[in-house]
Amino acid sequence: MNTNDKDSQEPKRKVGRPSEYNFELCKEILELVAKGMNIITALESDERFPSWPCFREWKFNNDELDTLYLRAIRDKAQATDQQIDQIMQEVKSGIIDDRVAKVLIDTLKWKAAKYYPKMFGEHVDLTSDQKPLSVNISDAELNDRVRKATELLGLK
Repeated sequence: MNTNDKDSQEPKRKVGRPSEYNFELCKEILELVAKGMNIITALESDERFPSWPCFREWKFNNDELDTLYLRAIRDKAQATDQQIDQIMQEVKSGIIDDRVAKVLIDTLKWKAAKYYPKMFGEHVDLTSDQKPLSVNISDAELNDRVRKATELLGLK
């Protein structure tokens, strides 16, 4: 039997990572991210997942995926909070030195603040809900305030 005949009878398998958008696959990927995994690490963890450039393109072209990704990142902040709690327990148990724990916890706090600044960020805006404040002041009053501040600071 000719090997070419055998090859032509077997169904062709897809080789490589997917390039066609697959919402169900994206949900699997984002579940890994929500549990704390880095997106690139998640994509590399399974051959069924697309490459990072491909996933970025899917995200750019699909508002629903982009929204789900942002939610997964916020959930990742919660997973980061859980990691901090685990480190605290390991310090109490003597498994981790307190100086090492401080570095780890500070890093995780920083990451959580980047992932979900509204919940974990240090800056709290109680007045504007992250919107520009409108100030109703006349030009004359503004000039007067600037003049007084300049005098107080001894700049004039």
